[in-house]
Amino acid sequence: YTLLIGDLRMEKDIFRRGDSAVNWLRWLGILNRYGVEGKLLDFESLAGTYDALVAAGEAPPPCPYYSRPAPMGAETILYKLIRLGDHVVQGNVNIHIPMIEVINPDTHASSKHDFSSCFSLAVVLSAVSCCNPLSVVEEARLLDGYAAQLIALGRWELAVFVLLSNLAPSGDSFWRVSAAKRIVLRCLGPDMTRETMYLKETVGIPTEWMDEALADRCKSTGDTHGRIQHLSRFSPGMAREALEKYLVPTLLFRCHTDTVKSLELLKSITTDEGTLAGVALRLYALCEDIVALSVTSTQEREDTISELHTQTETIERELSLLKSQAALVSTEDGQCSIPMTSFLSEALASLQFMKLQLQALEAGSSIWNEYDKKEAKVASRLAIALVGKEASSRVHTENVKVFA
Repeated sequence: YTLLIGDLRMEKDIFRRGDSAVNWLRWLGILNRYGVEGKLLDFESLAGTYDALVAAGEAPPPCPYYSRPAPMGAETILYKLIRLGDHVVQGNVNIHIPMIEVINPDTHASSKHDFSSCFSLAVVLSAVSCCNPLSVVEEARLLDGYAAQLIALGRWELAVFVLLSNLAPSGDSFWRVSAAKRIVLRCLGPDMTRETMYLKETVGIPTEWMDEALADRCKSTGDTHGRIQHLSRFSPGMAREALEKYLVPTLLFRCHTDTVKSLELLKSITTDEGTLAGVALRLYALCEDIVALSVTSTQEREDTISELHTQTETIERELSLLKSQAALVSTEDGQCSIPMTSFLSEALASLQFMKLQLQALEAGSSIWNEYDKKEAKVASRLAIALVGKEASSRVHTENVKVFA
């Protein structure tokens, strides 16, 4: 009945005797329900009244409930939130309670090293703006430590989300963005569909980060085509550089399937005609034109052959110039090492073979084997055919003179 009139002397005596039956949470409930000396308390003054009782030694301090001994002066997070609620309800803009004190593990965790809930608490308190925000250093320590825990648990995509969260109103975003990008570059792989969708749709990171990560992964596995495709999506300049350095020098040394795939990739990326990639494309286009010309009649070939002769001379000059400028270093393509000069020498040799084919077509000969129309004659067969044509022409001319 003493409580009904707001008389708290019995509860104070119980606390002074060292009896823990009435803990701080029950004390707070008594104050909220019955008030002090018959006067009910509103929410705004509840924490302040209890702080006065604690300071006078008449009520237990609001210590946290966990197995380890609470540090001197540590308050449970629930009481800190109640005190913050007092400030919010009162409209007090000059709040002097640092957020780092509220989310400290001493307020709620059984281990002082358990920061697993600190990030979530910091996000809520930052959104409510009910206490002094974290400093830049405090924010960096919290986000970096929490991200490290998530990566250790295999949830690196959540670590990216955490690092991109802004807990300080004037925080430095450069280090957070850089750290998040480093995680993406280090962890993202080609078969991670779930993580990719989460980062793209939920977190909203730039797709360039993912293409750069996949390009690096393709580089480490020797997938030149995949690397160049990903590079072209965020850096056309780097894609063209990779083309010239890693793909083009291997064109003449690949199987047919890889060569077709490489040419399609070359055509999809814009290159200048004078570059190595541009010359390689024109070389293969010349080969296709010669094949197409070989199935036409002799009368239809005259104008086209003259034009193709001009193209061969131009490509030969450009290849010779590139060969004189080529560095004597190897070009790495996965496990294959192709010197640039080897490719250029092979390209010039192939061009000479094409010139021989043009001469054969111009003389009216076929460039295909008689027993297999799908297989082209080798250079020696073409040369023999040309010599035979010239000898036959000379005999015909002499016979005409004799007859005349």
